[in-house]
Amino acid sequence: MSCGVTLLNPKGGYYFVFLSGVPAFRKYDAAGTLVFERHIEGVEMDPYVGRMPTTWPRRRDGGTEIPVVPALVRTAGVDPDGNLWISLVAPYTYVYDPAGDKRRTLQFRGAGIIAPSHFFFTRDRRVIVSPGCYTFDASGV
Repeated sequence: MSCGVTLLNPKGGYYFVFLSGVPAFRKYDAAGTLVFERHIEGVEMDPYVGRMPTTWPRRRDGGTEIPVVPALVRTAGVDPDGNLWISLVAPYTYVYDPAGDKRRTLQFRGAGIIAPSHFFFTRDRRVIVSPGCYTFDASGV
């Protein structure tokens, strides 16, 4: 079983982004009907996906061993235009448009490379990322 985050889309509906397991996200309309599902793919993710476990040991006699699947997504956010921003364990961010197509691959730089753990979008088309509260121009996505 994978865990994930639900993100409201300001244009209506919501996204569900899987944090662990096969990297993917789903878009739902306001009624909760699935619109589409997309895998999160790119050369930046290939080494991480290649190391994902494919089998887990069986429990024996009520053992307490629980398989832990490492997260491949750090966080995600939705900008005012309904674009989905996904921060990966690889220090890259993928930006998907409302149709589910990947529009950009970004790498944030401040005092070094930043792997965002949170996004905040302003009305004047800026994105603030943490750690560090760095501000970047988010227009042109």
